[in-house]
Parts: sequence; C-alpha cells; structure tokens
Amino acid sequence: MNPSLIRSRVACLLSIPVLAVALVAGLPANVARAAGDSEEARAFFDKATASFALGHYPVAAENFEKAFELKPDPALLYNAAQAHRLAGNKERALVLYQNYLRLYSKAGKRAEVEARVEELKKAIERDREVATSPPTGTMPSSSLPGAPAPVGEPTGGAFTPAPPATRPGEATAPAPTAGGTPVAASGSPAPAVDLRPPAPPAAPPTLVTQPDSGES
Repeated sequence: MNPSLIRSRVACLLSIPVLAVALVAGLPANVARAAGDSEEARAFFDKATASFALGHYPVAAENFEKAFELKPDPALLYNAAQAHRLAGNKERALVLYQNYLRLYSKAGKRAEVEARVEELKKAIERDREVATSPPTGTMPSSSLPGAPAPVGEPTGGAFTPAPPATRPGEATAPAPTAGGTPVAASGSPAPAVDLRPPAPPAAPPTLVTQPDSGES
C-alpha cells in the first residue's frame, strides 16, 4: 500500500475526536443553560407535587412558583394558584389566576379559572366587610338567662314598685292586699288584728271590814 495513503487515513481518524470536541465547545451558552434550568425546574416540580399530595399547600405553592420562574409553563402557574387557594392565601391565588387568564388566553382551563376568580373576589370582599364592621351591641345583664329582674322595672307585664327604704332597726309595715289581709314583708300572712274597741278596765277590789257592833 502506498505509504502516503496510509498517513492520510491515520490523520483523518485522529481528527475525528478533535472535531467532536470542537462541536461541543461551539454549542451556544443559552442552550446549555436552558438544559440546566429544565432539570432544576423539574426538581422543583417534583418537590411541589409531593408537598401538594401531602397537603402542605404553602410549600407546594412556593415550589411551583420556583419551577415557573425557571420554565414558564401554564400548568405550573395554574398549580401555584391552586396551592395558594387551598392554603388560604386568597389574594395571592387571585393574582395568579388573573395572570393565568391574561398570559394564556387560550388555555384549556379558562372557564374553571374564571369561576375561581369570581369566587375569590366575593370571599375577599366578605373578609373585608367583617374586618371593618363595627361590633354589635351587648345584651344587658337583666336579659341574661337566670338573671333577676331589677326592682322597679316591669316583669311579666306588671310593674313592680320599689319598696320604701328603711333605716336599721325600723320595722317594715305590712303591705295590704286586695282581700284586706295584711301581708308581712317576707310574703307570709301576718297574724289577725282584733279591731273591736277595748273593754273597760275592771273595778279595783274593795276591802271588807267588820260592821260596827256599837260596842264601846
């Protein structure tokens, strides 16, 4: 075989690895970075999915947002809004739902997301009304169950007058009733009083002396 032909073939074989290295080195930097971002986004997505399944909605929402930052995808934005809603973050969920409709107008879940937006708007408005409403009036103590009615106020349709004030040691006069029988202050009937005039006092006893016999 011609020695010059052999040398040319060897040179071709040696140049193949060099050419491969040159092609790899010549790849655009944004392509390599995109591949790395996709892998990192996938890691955030997997973590968010696991947290969502376990009911850790705040953690799931955070990781869905991180995955969306690396790989803007409508599914990731929708999942982040869902996680925030289930976590009770109504205002944040509303913002993400509205951005989903604005950025992805032809998304398949548009009708569902529009319903969620209206639902969250009403819920947020109710929360604001409750937070700004004045406190309701308190119930007076006399209307509480078991509380005695104050003296001098109507009870059961009848007015109960307040009893006259008495000084210490002074007896309270019994209140007359409709039948004429006085009632003591404690509520028990007082003993009957004899209203007849008193009898005249009896004559004092006289001393009996012996008659005068006329003897001196």
